[in-house]
Amino acid sequence: MAKYCVIFNCSSEVNIRTLQKLISGLCYTGSWLCLDEINRLTAEIMSVIATQINTIKNAVFQKK
Repeated sequence: MAKYCVIFNCSSEVNIRTLQKLISGLCYTGSWLCLDEINRLTAEIMSVIATQINTIKNAVFQKK
């Protein structure tokens, strides 16, 4: 009934590679992600996250 949810506390030191690994792992496990303090991330990193989430969303809709 329940889904595993990872709560990630964002900071200004977070880099793109770290978030890519985190999101990739969550896709394999089917877990959810909660980004706490997301306003601390730079615009570049938020753009990468948005692109990755959009890719995941499209794959889910296409049942891939």
